[in-house]
Amino acid sequence: MKWRNFTQRLWSRKNSTIELLVMLGRIIKWNKHKLYGYADSEYRLNQQKIIQLMKECAHERLKTLDVGCGIGSLSQDLKKLSPEIYGVEISKEVAKEAKKKIDVIIADAQFLLFRENTFDIIISNQVIEHIADVDSFFMEINRALKSKGYLIISTPNLCALHNRILILLGMQPTCLHVSKVQVGNPLRGIETSGHVHAFSPSALKDLLHLYGFRIIKILGTGVYPFKGFLSKILSKLFPNLAVYLLIKAEKVSEIHNK
Repeated sequence: MKWRNFTQRLWSRKNSTIELLVMLGRIIKWNKHKLYGYADSEYRLNQQKIIQLMKECAHERLKTLDVGCGIGSLSQDLKKLSPEIYGVEISKEVAKEAKKKIDVIIADAQFLLFRENTFDIIISNQVIEHIADVDSFFMEINRALKSKGYLIISTPNLCALHNRILILLGMQPTCLHVSKVQVGNPLRGIETSGHVHAFSPSALKDLLHLYGFRIIKILGTGVYPFKGFLSKILSKLFPNLAVYLLIKAEKVSEIHNK
């Protein structure tokens, strides 16, 4: 409980600092940048793929958890496939908006306030990169998910084509944030969203195997700097180069925290 309160205070303090720097003109809001529309279209396409994966395992009695549900925009779409859906969100202000759409619990994703074997499906979209203790996160996902239940997880790809090019040129990958603003790459000065980790496809797969999951499907979404049809084709042929990783996995074993 103390750790959860600490992370909530830290989140609030970080947001206050960002707002001050924005007012002083030291940070560029990402949604005001010329590339935002391009990036947002790939993000929304990735959400559509999550919905499609959900459809593959949907049934009338499905009980779903959206971890890090934000304002609930994805959750609202998922509710059409799973009438019993819950959200977890760390930010009280954001959770207020999400509560207009689904039932939301304000909590840290590392401490899910649910009983063991509660959910048929757990969704984690663009969350794990924000989690300080990745091992605790996966332990909690495994604990809350029913046996043979599904985890659908998506995160930015450290090995995306654009990140490989940046690293080759001695620059910082855009998905790994070492400051409140992008530094060390062409996006310098733009507000970041607090990614404390970045995952390669092999690392994410190994973590899933380590914590009791069998991988069913791996997808990729978007390949920068390409757009439209070409981006879709390249991400399908070479998911390891895609902007977003998307994995559907099945829980095959219990992992007990000793």
